[in-house]
Amino acid sequence: MTLNPGVALSDICNTIMRRLHNEFLHNFMGFSSCRVKFLGHAVGLLIDETPIIATGFEEPPQEGMVFALEPKKELKKSVW
Repeated sequence: MTLNPGVALSDICNTIMRRLHNEFLHNFMGFSSCRVKFLGHAVGLLIDETPIIATGFEEPPQEGMVFALEPKKELKKSVW
């Protein structure tokens, strides 16, 4: 699945999440309540911009948009 114009960002997110092995999903995108619910976001004048690659974002990417893809896997609980 690629970030192609015309493909809803929620479809991209859902396809990626369905392809991940269940064991890998443990602590994927953070730990416990510190988990984020997006895989990436647009970058423009601000660092974090919409649209977001996440469930619920039906806006498709437009040609020329720049995205930051931020998948992360928490290996252990951080102590702050």
